[in-house]
Amino acid sequence: MDMDHDDEPNSADEELVRLFVDQAAAWARANAARIGIAYHSDGGWELWLEVELYVWLTQHAPDLTVTRQAHSYAHGDSDRRADLLLDGRVVVELKAETSLESADAFAARVERDRAKVDGVDDSADSIDYEYEEGDAVAENEDGDAEETSGEDDVTPAAVVAFAFSTGGKGAVRALDVFFEQNNAGPLSIFWELTG
Repeated sequence: MDMDHDDEPNSADEELVRLFVDQAAAWARANAARIGIAYHSDGGWELWLEVELYVWLTQHAPDLTVTRQAHSYAHGDSDRRADLLLDGRVVVELKAETSLESADAFAARVERDRAKVDGVDDSADSIDYEYEEGDAVAENEDGDAEETSGEDDVTPAAVVAFAFSTGGKGAVRALDVFFEQNNAGPLSIFWELTG
């Protein structure tokens, strides 16, 4: 996965996403038969996956705080909700391949979520920051004082794709930006962390 130095995720955030992916793989191995049924159901299985992972994480990773459908993107963009939010700081967007879509259609949906989370990084450019007492003051490159808030302008976000078919797995692999986890029962889990 190629990243500019400025775009490198925080190692604690990456560790959190790796924990999530490991737990998702354990869930997939434990639920292989159910996943096969859900994969072949009409209407897709992404919402079911979201709820299942939420319940699994609550039961099997008690030190991890998980929230569903949180308003968690930077700067309170109320129109965007995260599928899951890990420890109140890392957004997770899930994509689950369906049996009725082509491999290319699945890859396109994954790309749309990548664009969605990449938009999180861009949202900081249009913010008008106001100084509040207690905010730090730093010097810019010209030596002038500038205000900085104590908050990050970027929301760390991960796209996690669950591919079932050989074609779906190949299509996501072709995107060439994801890490892959293969020991997830009938699934391959692909993930990328931004921010």
